[in-house]
Amino acid sequence: RYDCLASGANQFVFNLDTKALLKRKYGVDFECFASMFNHYYTHYCSMFYDIEQHFGSLGSFFAIDFKEGIFMSNPPYDDTLFINIYRKFKMTVMKNKKVLFMGLFPKWDDYPLEKTMDKEHHFSHKYIIYDHFMNPYTFENIDIPPYVLYLFHHSQFYKPTLIEQLHETIRKVYHNKIITESQFLQLHQHKYEKIKNIAAKQLKKPSSRQRLKSKAKSSHKKTKKKSSGMK
Repeated sequence: RYDCLASGANQFVFNLDTKALLKRKYGVDFECFASMFNHYYTHYCSMFYDIEQHFGSLGSFFAIDFKEGIFMSNPPYDDTLFINIYRKFKMTVMKNKKVLFMGLFPKWDDYPLEKTMDKEHHFSHKYIIYDHFMNPYTFENIDIPPYVLYLFHHSQFYKPTLIEQLHETIRKVYHNKIITESQFLQLHQHKYEKIKNIAAKQLKKPSSRQRLKSKAKSSHKKTKKKSSGMK
């Protein structure tokens, strides 16, 4: 079923060393979006409950009533899905002071949802991270564009010291991978310039049709020379 969805990249996983540290230090043991192939924590939600329940899945993230704890969310990259995830995060933390979501979202250029989340501000910390994910099948590190990590929780979270401890841990783990908004814009601009330069070079290169025309003209000239020499 996952193959039919062409979900290869969606199986890439968040840094396993970080996951292990979060479990050991803060008891994190729940992934809101995973599969029977790539889950790290004991408890996880997934797409195909009818099959994956036999491998520990708790079903759909949207059907779970979160009561207490820290929950990791690294979903497939789909705009509609992200909108619904944020809605669920917001509704949960507004009424529950004992739930904290570590939510990963894409750092897309001029992304409306990011603007909405920043404006409504149901989080205490936001990090733009430039890191890699891992392919769970080959164990290779995969370079990905920067992403955003939010700590979503009630404004009167029942353990404020826990939030600060978690914040310090994230800062230490990603000390050389957290970038500022201006650094992201520079990266984005650099990438744009790179693409533009490649495109410009491609435009300078003759197309296959132009090359064929050029070859045809060249062979035609040679034929004319040969025929004039025979006369």
